[in-house]
Amino acid sequence: MKRNPPICLTLEELQRLQKIVVSKTEDQALILRAMILIKSDSNTTGWKATAVAEVLECSPIVVRRIRHLMRCWGIDVALSGQSPERERNLCVMTEEQEQILLNLWRGDPPIGKRKWTLRSLAAAARELGMGERISYETVRTLLKVHGEPTRWRSYLFATKPRNQR
Repeated sequence: MKRNPPICLTLEELQRLQKIVVSKTEDQALILRAMILIKSDSNTTGWKATAVAEVLECSPIVVRRIRHLMRCWGIDVALSGQSPERERNLCVMTEEQEQILLNLWRGDPPIGKRKWTLRSLAAAARELGMGERISYETVRTLLKVHGEPTRWRSYLFATKPRNQR
């Protein structure tokens, strides 16, 4: 089994983490992450993930994740708890392309269909050359941002009132 390298904090990093731990105004999640890093430091304690998790009353998976963030991206990313690879490019389309897609949604559906579906609208966008990355989730998010309903309910209206059936 491959062992990960130990976490070695510098004196400045250790002092920064200790300031966070004793602070009364910091977020509890930030304090927990700082405590995990302090307990994981090989210069002071160097505890195993299960021991750190047991003392701090959290999951060993959380401890391993914070350690991984520290090893890969440094102390700032480990304290934030968010890995940089999670950030996504949300702007897949330009505003003009968004307007074209909205006009398609509001317009007539494809031939042979009763209404536009998210998948058919995404396929139409790809055919129009708006990009290969456009999926039905991209279309759903776009419609949600612009306040368009994405689910249509069809109501059955009885010809007779209920009490006369």
